[in-house]
Amino acid sequence: QFAELIHYIGFENILQRRDLEDVLYGVQIGLETHRRKNVAGQAFHNEVAALLEHIKQQLASNQIAVEIQTEMTIRYGNGLSKKVDFALLQNGSPRYGFEVNFYTVQGSKPTEIKRSYGDITRGLRQVGVELIWITDGKGYRNMQSSLRDAYITMPNIYNLRQARENLFDDLLIVLK
Repeated sequence: QFAELIHYIGFENILQRRDLEDVLYGVQIGLETHRRKNVAGQAFHNEVAALLEHIKQQLASNQIAVEIQTEMTIRYGNGLSKKVDFALLQNGSPRYGFEVNFYTVQGSKPTEIKRSYGDITRGLRQVGVELIWITDGKGYRNMQSSLRDAYITMPNIYNLRQARENLFDDLLIVLK
């Protein structure tokens, strides 16, 4: 079936061209624009949205009513606020804010985010909201030591596998 697909899309014509390198370079440029548009990050965001919706349904089957809101601004401290990717609300008030980050590369931005999330976590706790950071990606896998340090100031860090396996149970314990 794969060979038929390759034939159907005319891939052998591409391979027979004298300017194969130029064709492949064009494909790379096309793909690079999508990388800059954060396609992987948006797909990850959608995965987490689906997971949170599933968790909401599981909580409802345990007689715990919650709402999931996308992009909610939560105020704390002296005029400070944090716009979270998702918020879990109970009785109309936010209980959990979720930050969702997908990293294709390791770098200074994830390290800086880790630092700032510690401060935000402390501020949100003052208004009764816990911050949960769901992060993953190839770059995430290269930041293991940095993320280990982050657990000291922000213990609610999950990768996608951990969130799928444990987030519902963790929330159920606290929300019961």
